[in-house]
Amino acid sequence: MFVEQDSVLSLVKRYGKVFRETLIHDRISEELRLFCANRSVDEIFIRKYSELVPTIRKRLARRLIRLNVSNDIRVEHLTIPKPEVPSNVANRVTINVIHIYYHILKTSLSVYNNIKVNK
Repeated sequence: MFVEQDSVLSLVKRYGKVFRETLIHDRISEELRLFCANRSVDEIFIRKYSELVPTIRKRLARRLIRLNVSNDIRVEHLTIPKPEVPSNVANRVTINVIHIYYHILKTSLSVYNNIKVNK
């Protein structure tokens, strides 16, 4: 995060000494919550994880514009590490993925067995 030197005093007056937490960290937490709210664990950790950082950066930039501080603060780099998935959740996801693959395989074999070869 980069803060314009001339803007520090006004940011502290408006948001207090913890302006970074208020304007950046809290916003990132909220955007993460919104991103994850209607998605499954599989979507968040596997299929959509590559979209997470760019999405959060765009949403954070829009929020800073709405708060009229986009000229004062710039987020130059954002990294969101993958958190550890609790073992009970990971086991459920693994079981669901295995179940899905089983049905795909079963369907594929059924189609394969019904193919007729003309001689």
